[in-house]
Amino acid sequence: MTSLFQRSTFAVAAAALTLAGMARADDHADAPIQYFINKFDGEAKYPADLEFYPYLNPEAPIYGEYISGVRGGFNDFNTLNGRGDDASGLGLLSDSLLGGVADELDTSYGILAETIQMPKDRSWVIYKLRDEARWANGTPVTADDVKFTFDFQIEKGWPGFKDAYAMLGSIEVLDGNRVKFSFTADNTDRNAPFTIGGEPIIPRYFWEDRDPQEIFLDTYPEGSGEYRIKEHKDEDYIVYERREDYWGNDFPWAKGSANFKTIRYRYYNDVTTLRNAIKVGEIDMRAENQMKAWVNDYKAEDIPAIAEGVLVKKEFDDNNIQNTQAMFFNLQREKFQDRRVREAIGLAFDFEFTNKQLFYGRYIRQNSHLENSQLEATGVATGRELEILQELDAKYPGQLPATVFGEQYSYPETDASGNNRDNLRAALNLFAEAGWTLEDGKLVDANGEQFALEIIDSSPDSERYILPWVENLERLGIAAEFRLLDTTQWIEKIRSRDFDMTDYVYRASYTPGTQMRYYWSSELAATPGSIAFHGYESEVLDDLIAQLTSADNREELNQVSKALDRVLTSEHLVVLEWYYNKSRMLYWDKFGTIDHSDDEDFLGGPTTGWWIDEALDITLDERRDAL
Repeated sequence: MTSLFQRSTFAVAAAALTLAGMARADDHADAPIQYFINKFDGEAKYPADLEFYPYLNPEAPIYGEYISGVRGGFNDFNTLNGRGDDASGLGLLSDSLLGGVADELDTSYGILAETIQMPKDRSWVIYKLRDEARWANGTPVTADDVKFTFDFQIEKGWPGFKDAYAMLGSIEVLDGNRVKFSFTADNTDRNAPFTIGGEPIIPRYFWEDRDPQEIFLDTYPEGSGEYRIKEHKDEDYIVYERREDYWGNDFPWAKGSANFKTIRYRYYNDVTTLRNAIKVGEIDMRAENQMKAWVNDYKAEDIPAIAEGVLVKKEFDDNNIQNTQAMFFNLQREKFQDRRVREAIGLAFDFEFTNKQLFYGRYIRQNSHLENSQLEATGVATGRELEILQELDAKYPGQLPATVFGEQYSYPETDASGNNRDNLRAALNLFAEAGWTLEDGKLVDANGEQFALEIIDSSPDSERYILPWVENLERLGIAAEFRLLDTTQWIEKIRSRDFDMTDYVYRASYTPGTQMRYYWSSELAATPGSIAFHGYESEVLDDLIAQLTSADNREELNQVSKALDRVLTSEHLVVLEWYYNKSRMLYWDKFGTIDHSDDEDFLGGPTTGWWIDEALDITLDERRDAL
């Protein structure tokens, strides 16, 4: 081995090359300056001088109060601590450096940032702030505020924040409105500039003398966003008002997007009172997520307002990628370590029976973590996807399930009768292979200890579909039970990982690299309080996530995503549930609307860009009273 102190020609040459490389990396003049960044170094859809986004109405008035209903309560205005029950809408207070648009997948444009500069290797990025950017108190948003946002939360905030930004090597204020983020030498995440760019920037003047771990309602936080908090009543409501002096009013993202003069979130104890609130006009709009309620609780023959079109009941097509709605295992518990056990528990869930009895046969079984997209695995892996899986199999012998090389797993269908014999028989066989036997009606291990399983949730609606599942688990000899907890108890159970199984939703993305790191990386799985609360650690998943974040073209990202999806489903890390390819909306006839259905590129929600029509709003009470 060469001595560390050996003065050889090779060492001197290597040092010279290193210094030269450092000089080039620090030579900002060589790196392009743009008004956008594209994940794959492509071009932007929209020009720098864009007036407004075509899926919005720039003539939409800023008028009226929009009232939204929320189940539960709130006890915190602090989004930095990761532990309070945050008030709804706090994101309205803040801007970020970058923002995406609703009809373009891989590009973000500057919001607080006027320009973005970075070298081809993405080893650093410089954001230059807009001169116009202002906090709610009228003072400029500065590079120091940006640096403070990250330093403050990394040092004192929620632990998950520090983990999320582990790729940061340094943050440097270059001048009053330029800040440079340099990444660690081992960072391969091409999405890092996007991740930083999407973080809400907070004002030093408000936060520097506060404890970011504090739960508080005694003062209103401020930001640079389009809204400020106007008033609130603890556990009852919170009202935001549109800032007339919002610094970004003349920029395209603000023209036709934040159209309500005030936004009020009203809180209700349970979902029943929330459903009644839309019927009687206490709230303006509701997205109904329960099929039974959609079919039975809003019948035109029972509600004259719906019959006359004053309260609109409408389904909008939703052809976007679907979120992962699933029952999650606590994979730090020994009893769930064998994937055959996990698969067997999944077989006890009779989706077809549940769909027929509770959902009127309208839901679709979910068989993918990236359902309804070009990212989901289908059939047998071929081409580049197969190459990726083969490379992983060689690199991590014995860690990949053999099933990844066969037909993509899908849950076996039942006849919907409720007699799930074939699947339960298959489940018992899997348990037997894993060392569990059925004795005197009890599923026991080699020590005679019965398999016990507790499912927890905080939604009363979940009881309807979980209890039949529990009954099937009991038929397998499992000591199964369901516990309904209040929201605070449930959150604490999840954060402390004191549970067996629970219902949860992971949000889906067409560019899932950084997101999958939050959900499935070993680093965050080992971090208490993180969103990777399942606790599953896997070198294979870490490798796939690294490939996702380093993919330099869309096709490579798609193929890696398919391989990841195939591994996730083959490992049976969750029991996937269902999705519905429509959005179910109820809203009072007071809105000016935009029809996005003919825009093939549009990926936003159906009510994106809506506003309150003054004429409709003024006559709404009269039209309701006339029913």
